[in-house]
Amino acid sequence: QTRLKADNGTTLEYLYDLAEGVKKAVIHYPSSYKYYTDADLPTHGVEYDKGDLDFSGITIKQAIGFGGKLKGNGHKICNLKASAPIFAEITGSITGLVIDASCEFKGTSSLMASLVGKNSGTLTNVRNEAPVTFRSDEDILNSVIIGGVAAISSGRLYMCDNSGAVTLSTPGGTKAVSAGGVVGHMTSEAAMCTNSGS
Repeated sequence: QTRLKADNGTTLEYLYDLAEGVKKAVIHYPSSYKYYTDADLPTHGVEYDKGDLDFSGITIKQAIGFGGKLKGNGHKICNLKASAPIFAEITGSITGLVIDASCEFKGTSSLMASLVGKNSGTLTNVRNEAPVTFRSDEDILNSVIIGGVAAISSGRLYMCDNSGAVTLSTPGGTKAVSAGGVVGHMTSEAAMCTNSGS
């Protein structure tokens, strides 16, 4: 077990998982998640173990890619305001995570969603309750893909749910738009997924 401490006193705890033989970052508080993403620290897994993460007043940068395992353990991400999905791309797996309705995702990313822009991995039991909005004050010259949980997926989605509104807002024309509840554009497998969002 190793603990790293940032300048602001934030502690990020690393555990070595003997069963899986990999190093795992254990996220206790939103500040430690911010430290993890800001520093681009390498790990094979991330786990939330102290309850819901409240991001009130905390700004995080988008994680460019993730190839490990993220276990949400049923916890919620709350009060996060972002202009892009939390992850740009994942090739690993994310399970048991809830994006609470207190979050909001509004921006001009061509791959717009709450959790991930491009999923090439596996999303299991992930629920999005937050509104996802692509908003531009100008004509849209590029293709846009919008989804509640993921924008585009060539990976696997299982038991995922979206109840958040998925919206495109622009005063002019659009080149091409693909929008969906759980995922905006799917090229592979999805099972037992539901959408009740508008």
